[in-house]
Amino acid sequence: MVTVETSPRGFRRRPLPLLSIVVLSTAFGAISGSVVDASVAMAGFGLLWGAVALALAPRAARVGARSAMWADAPVAVAAALALVVVGGSIQALMQYTSASATVVLLQQSSSYWFFPVLHGLFEWVLLPAVLMLNWTHRTRRNLLLVTAVVFYLGRISSALYFAPHVFEWVRLPFGAPLSVETLEDVQLWIKVNWLRFVFQDLLVAGLLLLAQYRGVSGLRAWGAGRHAARHSGTS
Repeated sequence: MVTVETSPRGFRRRPLPLLSIVVLSTAFGAISGSVVDASVAMAGFGLLWGAVALALAPRAARVGARSAMWADAPVAVAAALALVVVGGSIQALMQYTSASATVVLLQQSSSYWFFPVLHGLFEWVLLPAVLMLNWTHRTRRNLLLVTAVVFYLGRISSALYFAPHVFEWVRLPFGAPLSVETLEDVQLWIKVNWLRFVFQDLLVAGLLLLAQYRGVSGLRAWGAGRHAARHSGTS
């Protein structure tokens, strides 16, 4: 059964989702900031961002409850950009042909901004926006919550494992022979990076496409039809 709420009652009855915004954004800021030795600064940013989101969430939920366009549009944008990330990830992974070639590629990369910019947009803008605007639409909300959990776990793994290794390797002297230990670390990084691609990039894109397909207007029509059929069967 599809349940479509028309007001953000969940926020008023259960303050935990609102309060958890501040806690999670602060913790995520601290973890992501550890990559560039700025945990305290990023934790402060996460705290400030969480406070702003705390104030905006109920209003955004009301807007998404009243307007299918406002609920659907950010999901469509997020799904499109998720597919762009998938394309960029495939291109990068196909170039990681060997450990030594991967280190050289990372040291010479001129598109280092691509993933940080898109992932940052997802982390701090798109996923929070789609959750807030779709909070009253229970079916889509649950799907988007799963999407957010998958995505943020992937970003935490990047902050704790993937990014620190990349920063370590790009600081190595260019063209210098790599130690056996470094080569083994790079080979493992490449293999795990494929797993991250499947369980973060592909899965997030698939979930967002599914959420887009289950549009709010369609959910409302389906829910109304089910409600009418149920009552006509019992009358």
